Amino acid sequence: MKESRHGILVTRHSHTSYTVAVSRDVPYGLTRERREYMGH
Repeated sequence: MKESRHGILVTRHSHTSYTVAVSRDVPYGLTRERREYMGH
């Protein structure tokens, strides 16, 4: 992470539950959201 290659991934598990993680799949400086549920 010292080389600034990772971004932030927010994963929603429900309307009230989510996790936030450093991810190598997200470009540095960006935050992306992903849903793991089919909410309304």
